[in-house]
Amino acid sequence: MRPARRSRRAGALAAAVALLLTVFAPAADADLSTASPAPPYLQGTGERFWASSNKAWSGARELTPDASSNPLSKPPGKADPDTVVWASRCTAAAQTVTFRRTLRLPGRPTKATFTIAPVFPFSVPTPFKTFKLALNGATVTQGKLTGTPYSGPSIVLGPKVLKRFTDGNNTVAVTVVRGPLPKKQKRCNTSSADLTGVVFRLFGDLDADLSLVDASVPTTKYYPAATQVHAVVNLSLTNKGPSGVIKGGIFKVRVGGISDLVNLSESTTQIPGTFPSAPPLDQCETTTVTPKPNLVVEIRCEMGAMPAGRVAHLSLGLEQTFASTEFHEATSTLQWTVSHPMDSSSDNQRGAQIVWCGTLSTKPECATG
Repeated sequence: MRPARRSRRAGALAAAVALLLTVFAPAADADLSTASPAPPYLQGTGERFWASSNKAWSGARELTPDASSNPLSKPPGKADPDTVVWASRCTAAAQTVTFRRTLRLPGRPTKATFTIAPVFPFSVPTPFKTFKLALNGATVTQGKLTGTPYSGPSIVLGPKVLKRFTDGNNTVAVTVVRGPLPKKQKRCNTSSADLTGVVFRLFGDLDADLSLVDASVPTTKYYPAATQVHAVVNLSLTNKGPSGVIKGGIFKVRVGGISDLVNLSESTTQIPGTFPSAPPLDQCETTTVTPKPNLVVEIRCEMGAMPAGRVAHLSLGLEQTFASTEFHEATSTLQWTVSHPMDSSSDNQRGAQIVWCGTLSTKPECATG
């Protein structure tokens, strides 16, 4: 396959552009999604996050070896460690310890859970009192931290809490109140026999709806044929959320039954009625799949990060030529799709056609235009 000619033909097409299938307002350019490769607590394809207690939390001292089961299927050595933690100094007197961490996430999760358990010698009563989880400055859950070692509360965070997550940096704080050590326990965290601390995890699922549905892009559009006709097609992609998506999706367009095609978004000259190249559709390649006279062209865009609520556009310039207009109808076809591991919806494939009406056509649609 050979690359199709691109932006050097855009000026010629622009001078003859006469038809607009649809025009959209430009979208905001803010993009705070997680960069790729993903951090240890975020799955490489973005669908899940899992942040365990370890030294990545400020104020935390790791007390045990990593016991992670690698729930995010990270590469060796890239998973978030799972350890028992406590303050750097453990005293016999009561202590209140807060662990903080910034989690960079691509938006609001669809569900999230927080678990926490006390760790103390089985031979003594628990010294732990309460716990509190804060997200971006607000307490979202709290309660008593009682029970046996390694056994504690598991809280499913509700819809109101999920809305507190942001696209970008999220500050998480876990505060634990521990009373004085029991009389039988003279020291803590000097050996495995007097291990005293907590183990906690914040984890959840992220999901996005990348949608190609747009009523202003008709399934079929009729135009009168001419010796040379040009049209602009603006395709849109919307992330309906609730989560953003990280880098890694593919947006693909295939056009057939035309004389020429140009990605007008890549034009160095802004063409009226088109949208310039911009994230997340700014890494596109145009390829000739089938050469003339049965030209089929494919445009493949490697998507960047796309926050929830974002709308992206790709502007195409179509050229169709006819040696004679004495025919009934001719058709140009468009198919476009989007795929991403974080997208679990079904509205990610669309098709449309342009019907060029010759002078011999008897279709009512050709008569009305």
